[in-house]
Order: sequence, then C-alpha cells, then structure tokens
Amino acid sequence: MGMAEEPMGVAPERARQRGRGALAKPLVDFWFLFLGQAFEIRTRWFWFIFQMTFVPVSFLLFLWLLIGRDDPAAMLYVITGNVTQGIAMSGMLSLGQEIGGMKDAQTFEFFASLPVSKLGFISAMLFRATVFTIPASVLVFVVGSLFFDLSFQFHPLLLLLIPLGGLSLSGLGALVGFYSPNGKVAGLATQVLNPIIVFLAPVFIAREALPPLLDTTSSFIPTTYLAEALRDCVTGTVGPQTYLAILVLGGFAIVSLWLVAAKVDWRARD
Repeated sequence: MGMAEEPMGVAPERARQRGRGALAKPLVDFWFLFLGQAFEIRTRWFWFIFQMTFVPVSFLLFLWLLIGRDDPAAMLYVITGNVTQGIAMSGMLSLGQEIGGMKDAQTFEFFASLPVSKLGFISAMLFRATVFTIPASVLVFVVGSLFFDLSFQFHPLLLLLIPLGGLSLSGLGALVGFYSPNGKVAGLATQVLNPIIVFLAPVFIAREALPPLLDTTSSFIPTTYLAEALRDCVTGTVGPQTYLAILVLGGFAIVSLWLVAAKVDWRARD
C-alpha cells in the first residue's frame, strides 16, 4: 500500500514555513540572549552606568578647567572627545575585560551547549555593550549645552552614529577578549589599547595637529571616524566626509564581528 500523496501546494507551503522559521530563529535567539545579558547585570546596573558617565563628565570638567576657560572653541573637541572616550570605555574596554573573565570561568562552554549560534550570542553581547554607551553620550552633550554655553545641532544621524560607533568599538573589545588567553591578559590588553585609540587619534584635537606618523596610523583607528562624524553632526556641517566616516565605522563593525564569529572557537579551553 503506497503512501498517500500530499495535496498540491502543501509541500511548498511547508517549505516556506520552514524557511520563515529558519530566518526568525536567529532573531529570536538574539533577543532572548540580549535579555539574558541585560538581566545578568541587574544587580550592578547603577554602578555600571555611574562608571560610564562619571569618568567622561569628570574628564570634561578637568579639560574645561585646563583649557576651556581660555579657549571656548576647544570645548567642541573636549565634548565630542569625551563622548568618544565614553563609548570606547564601555564598548571596548569593559566588554573585552568581561569576555576575558568569561573565558576564565568557562562560561562559553555553557552557551556552546545551547541550540544558539555563536553569531547570535556575540551580537547580543555587542548590542548590550552598545546600549549602555547611550546614557553617557547623552549626559555629556547635555552638560556641554547647559554648563558651557555651547549650542549643538542634534542631527538625526546621531541616532545611527552613536550606536554604530559603539558597535565598531565593541567588536574590537570582543576581539581582544576572545583572543586573549585569560582574563588577566584581556584586562591588560584593553588598558593598553584604550589610551592608544583615544589619545593617539584625533579625538580631543584636530587631525591637522597630529604628527605625520600619528596622522597615518589614525586612519586605522575607529575612534578617528567616530569623533570626526560626531563633530560634523553637532555643528551642522554634515557632508560627504561624514557619510564616509559612517561607512568606515560600519566596515570596522562588520569585519570585527566576522573575525569573532568565524575565527574564534568558543569551546576551546586554551
């Protein structure tokens, strides 16, 4: 007795449903992994946000006392530089150290046993780190506007630029964390890398003021493009160079995410 044939059109419809399910699963995995990442810091969210906002605001006040009272125009670089530094701290430094600690605790072996993709898990970590860069960025701009009598034009591109800048730097932090042999090395590497990408790039100063060598090397640092695009957006000088900087930041984010997802074995113990 042969098997009953399915009515015409049933098989293609089932194939379409399976296809939709295959597309929806990564998004569902990403959302629940992101919620898990956010829930994990429920007991320390206040101190996390406090650290991400206190350091940039303190540095902002220090630079104002140092140079701002004699050169108000320099405060534009101080404020956008502080936003960039805050994004680098939460997106790169903190994430790299956290991933290094997770390697020590063999946390990735637990997630590797779940029916989720490595890309979904890493994307959730990067997105969580990026989300926590936003409060510090907003606070620095508000302080700059209210206390330093500066007028900013909040261009709609800021809604894309701040998360994208955070994502590009979070990818860098993830690379450091995953490729470091342990948490201690990851902590040291991020501590060394952070001043390089902030103070040896045109973040607090104009690119023209850099020595020729640093002017060349800064082209390979994400913070260069983030700081320049931020200045364009808040001064109303958005142009082709701004969109080019955004494209470069997107390239940094894609390449770093691919390197982490494709080249890192999260089941490895060494």
